[in-house]
Amino acid sequence: VICKADNWGNVFSRYFIRQENVRESFQRLHLVRIDIMHARPITQDDQMLLYVELKRLISIISSED
Repeated sequence: VICKADNWGNVFSRYFIRQENVRESFQRLHLVRIDIMHARPITQDDQMLLYVELKRLISIISSED
């Protein structure tokens, strides 16, 4: 949704200068996302990954203002 051309150009490009930053984070979170979608428990490692990627995305937003 974020990287779709219309959404990117109209909304998200002002928060993320590089689409690659967003794509990289979501690629790393893909397996965790599948577990969550299927109501599977996530591990502490998964929780740490979620935390790290969230911090990464927030820092990207903050640094690209």
